[in-house]
Amino acid sequence: AAIEFLLVGKKISESFELAKQHNKMDLHGASLGENGTNEDYLAVAEYYEQQGNFNLCGEFYFKGERYGKALSTYLYKCTDPHVDKAIQIVAEARNDSLTHTLLNFLVG
Repeated sequence: AAIEFLLVGKKISESFELAKQHNKMDLHGASLGENGTNEDYLAVAEYYEQQGNFNLCGEFYFKGERYGKALSTYLYKCTDPHVDKAIQIVAEARNDSLTHTLLNFLVG
């Protein structure tokens, strides 16, 4: 409840730190919803990367518009590649380099 309260009060960094201290980043990330800034999402992504939770790491890199990091996380760091999410990233990013990365992954 305190994490959500801090977010409602636009105290994003305090909410992040509290979530980190109490292992409640899932609540912080969910409460950000679509209202966070790229920096907010990237902080959550980096937290999950340090924790080794690459599924959520990729999700927050994607939300933070770090498409290259999200794509490489989904394709190369997850135990099972998430091709469906990789395709979604490439479609949104509309970046030739990312498209080629995905195609190279798919054709081996």
